[in-house]
Amino acid sequence: MILYGIETFFTNVFACWPVAFYWDSTIPDGKCINKTILGFTNAGITILTDVMILVLPIFILKGLLLPRRQKIGVSLVLSLGGL
Repeated sequence: MILYGIETFFTNVFACWPVAFYWDSTIPDGKCINKTILGFTNAGITILTDVMILVLPIFILKGLLLPRRQKIGVSLVLSLGGL
């Protein structure tokens, strides 16, 4: 997650060269990467990490020595984070 945060920061700051070309497209010889693809890629990675964060506790719950009903209850409480 730290590496993803660093990557996202730098790809957003340096999406255009020179950086000022991002908001001033009249600068000659300015270039930008495809911002639409960058946005969809970042959204996809964020969705993937959200799903991983929701699924990881399920594997931990399997190993707990709790009755089935309590495991289901804890799973439901943890799944509320998905809302």
